[in-house]
Amino acid sequence: MERTSAVYKTYVEILKRELVCAMGCTEPIAIAYCAAVARKALGTLPSEIDVAASGNIIKNVKSVIVPNTGGLRGIEAAAAIGALAAYISDESVTVFQPMNVNFGILTPLDRRVKGKANKNLAIAQRSLAIIDQMTGQEGTE
Repeated sequence: MERTSAVYKTYVEILKRELVCAMGCTEPIAIAYCAAVARKALGTLPSEIDVAASGNIIKNVKSVIVPNTGGLRGIEAAAAIGALAAYISDESVTVFQPMNVNFGILTPLDRRVKGKANKNLAIAQRSLAIIDQMTGQEGTE
């Protein structure tokens, strides 16, 4: 196809209008989007989210901050924010009563941890250990 043809120019104009360059790591957003779609399909906030992803996605999600989470990282944060985003953007929801994501979506810790900051840290450490195990990086840090 010649660059001067009308068809070529039309394609280029469509691409310029429709494509948006992705800046940063897109894997957390992919997980968040999947959780949002799953939440919409369920018609309610899920009680549990199991994410199955390739090793590359897991590796990349592990290291980057998930947007709009206050600096959280990882699969759990991406899935939780996606499910909640779908919840708050659903026009059919007339009463907004979200549950505590740490207790409602994430698997509870197997031990009691005192203090919110300590509990959140324990959840984050557990998540990172699981990711390390799944990606074969256990004990490499």
